[in-house]
Amino acid sequence: MVLDLRKKQGPSLAVTIPGPGVGSSGGTQPAPGSTGRTGPPPPAPAAPPAAPAPGGPPPGSEERPRSGFVVVIDPGHGGDDTGAQGPSGLAEKDVTLDVAKRLKARIQSETDAEVILTRDADRTMTLDERTAIANHHRADLFVCIHANASRRGNARGAETYFLSYQANDAESRTIAAIENNTLGLEEGVQKNGNLEMVLWDLAQSAFMKESSVLAEIVQENLNDALDIANRGIKQAPFRVLMGATMPAILIEVAFITNPEEEKRLRDPAFKDKVSGAIFDSIKRFHEKYVQAHAR
Repeated sequence: MVLDLRKKQGPSLAVTIPGPGVGSSGGTQPAPGSTGRTGPPPPAPAAPPAAPAPGGPPPGSEERPRSGFVVVIDPGHGGDDTGAQGPSGLAEKDVTLDVAKRLKARIQSETDAEVILTRDADRTMTLDERTAIANHHRADLFVCIHANASRRGNARGAETYFLSYQANDAESRTIAAIENNTLGLEEGVQKNGNLEMVLWDLAQSAFMKESSVLAEIVQENLNDALDIANRGIKQAPFRVLMGATMPAILIEVAFITNPEEEKRLRDPAFKDKVSGAIFDSIKRFHEKYVQAHAR
């Protein structure tokens, strides 16, 4: 079955190409007051995320008016933060940006959704800045792209996460700790104490069901498209997902530390498969939740 998102009920899908960092250029300005929410409003967090990066909204600014279906894609790492590195030197920050751009292009070419990248160049960003961009644009979905790492050189496959204060296994807890340590941010989490993490977890809990469903759809599509073993969906306390006021997931598309998978991550055809699987997942999620609620 071919789904034409442009003709469905529910939030319209108008694509806008953002400039570096946040925001978008071109297109019609959306009407204020439209939300297109897929879940109830979240509880107020203890404190707002850090101010967005240069070029983004100033601290204390109002939410950006919006209409239609909005997807914010976050390419992990960037700038001084290279992320994980493969045996031959491939940097995670380059893989995530490449996949994110391919995903954005696919969404733009086949729907009229508004698509925003948290970064569209190799620049340094904090985790809270990324979440703030998604909230500022009142996104319907927040999709974070990463590449996995393991001390086991033969670890392979994709994993999809949604937020939980408690990781559901030791490996997930380790991965979250590594990602949260970006630019020393884990120290900030510890300094502020566990209470802040719990409150941010509560902010996302209003969208937990939608996040888990989206994660399940993405994991299933990645398994089918890449013909890999199912590593399952997982939960972990990823800082970048905390405080997101919309369904939010983090995808580890492959193990960059596995020589075979690092080679695949250099292959444009493989990255097209990855972005295509994520795109198909967004379409399925849109049909399951947004269109269903509009009927």
